[in-house]
Amino acid sequence: MIDFKIIEEIKPNEEILDAIKDYKYKIIKGKVKTLLHTNLQFIEPTQYIISYPTTLTILEYKVNE
Repeated sequence: MIDFKIIEEIKPNEEILDAIKDYKYKIIKGKVKTLLHTNLQFIEPTQYIISYPTTLTILEYKVNE
């Protein structure tokens, strides 16, 4: 079985939150995960799900520098 360990949670972007402040929205925080017993890392992007007045999903991810 594949086991992951969460090494970091990605915070929501303040610029995006300012842009969508007039809408109803839900945020699903992104995560940086590592596959146990390897050096592989995976990124789950932060999702901004706007439910009113329309449905729009903005994905954001962190790039290692």
